[in-house]
Amino acid sequence: VMYAAERIDPEVKFTEDACAKLTKIPRIFLKAALTQMVNIAKEEGITLIDEAALNVINDKRRKEKKANFQYRRR
Repeated sequence: VMYAAERIDPEVKFTEDACAKLTKIPRIFLKAALTQMVNIAKEEGITLIDEAALNVINDKRRKEKKANFQYRRR
């Protein structure tokens, strides 16, 4: 995970602890998930993704997913 995370964007870095929390993401989805996390981090002005930043990013991802799900149900 650390190897893939370092190659997504040179401006945004991941800590080892944050990468450890991401090890359960299936490899096929890893690049897409990391890219989305980096994009959200940039929107939020985050340059170092640690466990606290990961919680902020995951909360935002959940809200977006929930909003998209509710939109599709209508």
